[in-house]
Amino acid sequence: MTPWEGGKETERGTDEGKSARREAQRSDAKSGDAERGVSRGAIIVEEVCEVSQREQTKGKRVKKEAGGRRKESNRKQRRDERDVVEGRAARTLNVLRRDAQCLVEKRKGKGATRNKARRWENYTSKARGDETKEQNATAVLCAGFYPNVLRVRHPAATYIKTEGGAVLKEGKSKEVKLYARDVGRVFLHPSSVNFNVGRFESGWLIYSERVQTAKVYVRECTMVPPYALLLFGGDIEVLHADGQVTVDRWVRFQAPARIAVLVRELRAEVDKLLVEKIRVPQLDLSAAPTLEAMLKLLATDGY
Repeated sequence: MTPWEGGKETERGTDEGKSARREAQRSDAKSGDAERGVSRGAIIVEEVCEVSQREQTKGKRVKKEAGGRRKESNRKQRRDERDVVEGRAARTLNVLRRDAQCLVEKRKGKGATRNKARRWENYTSKARGDETKEQNATAVLCAGFYPNVLRVRHPAATYIKTEGGAVLKEGKSKEVKLYARDVGRVFLHPSSVNFNVGRFESGWLIYSERVQTAKVYVRECTMVPPYALLLFGGDIEVLHADGQVTVDRWVRFQAPARIAVLVRELRAEVDKLLVEKIRVPQLDLSAAPTLEAMLKLLATDGY
């Protein structure tokens, strides 16, 4: 090898070493950039988590403060309402006291008091008479239209809180369900006066007729009290073990055995009177003790 060729080999080795060093430097730079990128990503994630935690803490604090302000506003509103009610009650009581005092001063004689009591007695007597006539009419309808009877099923009772205590919430008419013995579920016709009634005082209705279109509908119906069904319905059966009395084994009432037996015996006596009246039309039943007991039960509904 000549000196010139040896110099060329030396230069080639030097160039290859420089290239290797440059490649190593590039690799180190890339790994450093990767490490810096990872650290930068971790820092960003930590910052995002911190911001999220701060926002959550801020949201909870704002929500808590809003809840506190709402509670304080509700307490203030209740205090204001209570103050208004108490103020009205105090003013009403003062007015009543003043009116009572004026009446006492103006009516010192007993004549006015006696006349007022007499008028009130006449009014209550007339009201009781009208109510008795209505109950007797309902019993007559029961005797004429039986077994056209519907069982009423009301929804579960719900109550509303008021200043005076819990008050029964008026139910919706569509939640009231009616059942007949032979066809099951029936519906009140939209033309019925009871279509929008949300709660019936009695658990039983008597009706005149029913029609079937898309559903089975009832038009004319009215509430019927228990004693009207017991005295003018079907056959009475006393279930001593269950503490019940039934009419045709469908209409059921809870009753002690003694009361149930007395009602059954009264029903038998009423049937005898009706048979006797049919046999002898001129027979006067106005003074019959059985009739008096029956009318009293219908008028008071057993109370």
